[in-house]
Amino acid sequence: MGPDTATGVVATDTLPSTVTCVSASSTQGSYDSGSGLWTVGTILNGDSATLEITATVNSGTAGQSILNTSSVT
Repeated sequence: MGPDTATGVVATDTLPSTVTCVSASSTQGSYDSGSGLWTVGTILNGDSATLEITATVNSGTAGQSILNTSSVT
């Protein structure tokens, strides 16, 4: 975090094809599971925002490693 307010914050968390999104909730903004975009908006200096995604593992994935990554812009 820097000393300034962050505006126009967008995070990307596109789930891997081996899982299906069941629900998503965030402390602010909105998450679109289809695009993987979490439009956070403005975060004041010292504040934080949280996104929680609940997903189920798809059938046919036994023995596979599942990696999920996200990024902030």
